[in-house]
Amino acid sequence: FECRLAVDWTDHVWTEVWLADRWVHCDPCERSMDAPLMYESGWGKKLSYIMAFSPREVMDVTPRYTCNWPDVLSRRKLLGERRLADLLAAVDAWCRCLSANTSSGLSPLPPWRMVEAEELRRRRSEIPSQSNSVKPSELCGRTSGSAEWRESRGELGAVLPLFIGEQPLEFRLEAWRSVNETPEVSTTKAFARCLG
Repeated sequence: FECRLAVDWTDHVWTEVWLADRWVHCDPCERSMDAPLMYESGWGKKLSYIMAFSPREVMDVTPRYTCNWPDVLSRRKLLGERRLADLLAAVDAWCRCLSANTSSGLSPLPPWRMVEAEELRRRRSEIPSQSNSVKPSELCGRTSGSAEWRESRGELGAVLPLFIGEQPLEFRLEAWRSVNETPEVSTTKAFARCLG
């Protein structure tokens, strides 16, 4: 499999794996796979820059991890978007030079590059929506770290109101792992815990 490291400038890292002709989010710390909106929708992170690195490429993959690109764009203040794109293109070319197995000194673009570029372009142009295809697994809060630490960071998960008659009850989606399962057979299940 092809894989690369995804680095979130607000303080987290995970892996992306090329599966079924697309890059799939894989966070081993959280035992989470294919839940790219988890950080924004579940943890409540205010994302800005997410870069993917491998020995042969560097990509800005931020749009894959948000359902509100304009909101993220408003927090990207380190440098202009054009300058960032030029800088990443230069670093990407440098990575391809270092990994080249050709006499020209520059390895070709990875075979997935055009597919990924179109996906990221499409995500940048989507109309913002909190409910836009957010899966239940993406509403779960962070599971790594102590509860006190996660609470201090506001990363316990989305609180969902449920109305029964006139009284709303609040539920928080949480991840649960069976302690009896081996890592090879481990599954993470989402459940709701009543807060009120």
